[in-house]
Amino acid sequence: MNPNEPLLCILLALALPATLAEAGAGRQIVGLTERLQNAQMSSIGTLVGQTPKGSWVGGAAVIAQTDCHLAVSTAGHNIYDGQGHPTTSIEKMHIRLGALRLPVVRAVTDPATRSTTAPENDWAVVIAEKPRCGIQFTTLDPRPIKQSQLPASGLRVQMICFHHDSRRLKDSLATESCRMYPTGQHFNGLYSSKHKQPVGLHSCKADLGTSGCPLVVSNGSQLQFVGTQIEAHPSTGAGVARLFSDAYERGFKIAMRAMEAVEQHQAPHLAQR
Repeated sequence: MNPNEPLLCILLALALPATLAEAGAGRQIVGLTERLQNAQMSSIGTLVGQTPKGSWVGGAAVIAQTDCHLAVSTAGHNIYDGQGHPTTSIEKMHIRLGALRLPVVRAVTDPATRSTTAPENDWAVVIAEKPRCGIQFTTLDPRPIKQSQLPASGLRVQMICFHHDSRRLKDSLATESCRMYPTGQHFNGLYSSKHKQPVGLHSCKADLGTSGCPLVVSNGSQLQFVGTQIEAHPSTGAGVARLFSDAYERGFKIAMRAMEAVEQHQAPHLAQR
């Protein structure tokens, strides 16, 4: 047993601060990031992969859980490249949540293709093992949203990320006032060919290591996951997000069923770790 387990359980029980009201949203987000960082535990983390040349890091967010596993959203190209080749083997990936390092056991990607070149195919749901069955993590509730539901004036969103090379949250991103737009109407008509596809353009600053970071919206006192950052366009400055809808939502449900199936076989073993 981990000697720090009682403290760990307290940290895991901390709820994600939950208000992103229009007025004072920046100040509230600063407080949110400070509390997440101080707690060293949240629904926001990173996906880390090990290769012979070193490690790579992408954004990740916990969007559901079972007793022994977590479902974590990330960008599809963190799992497969544009040619459909694995970035690294699953057993060499882990999810970093604060001080925790959770092994990845499976990744669910777009069943239509392994190539992540097209933005609508660039999504993944990763299944990771909890350090112990029964521990409850904070999650971001996924909210399906179509491009047709994005207002022309933009949907107020936030992108919450860690720095790619450290465990510090990107405070400059979390305090940023961002909006997400339909394709082809802003940023010089970027991705106009993807009209009505599950892709959104946003004004949040995106840079190295942000692929896979969640885009969230507020719903009363709750934060909801609406999409995954996949690209920073070099000429327009726009961020490109894969919206949580259609195939992404179905992939999430597949991941949930897979987690339940894994637990039927592994729960006794996991509970004893």
